[in-house]
Amino acid sequence: TRSHIIDPRTGWALTSSAAAAVIAPDGATADALASALCVMGEEGIELIKELPYTEGSLWSGGNKALEACATKGLRQMMAASPPGSSLDKLCSPFEQR
Repeated sequence: TRSHIIDPRTGWALTSSAAAAVIAPDGATADALASALCVMGEEGIELIKELPYTEGSLWSGGNKALEACATKGLRQMMAASPPGSSLDKLCSPFEQR
């Protein structure tokens, strides 16, 4: 299956399974950054870390177990993580915000 998100590097829709959540100063920014996280993967967390008043998380699966990573601030805001995943650890190498 293909995603509605287009990878600008290839011009094709994403085929990997990913979901992102972003908290930003406004909805348009949050939506754009969530799409960017789905394309960029873990590297996108580094981008989110650099933006003021912005936090984010990424869940990816595909053919393997669900993996999750998030900025430290968002982990602190979340009461519960998705079943089968753990936001208790950050994706490496982003151990500290």
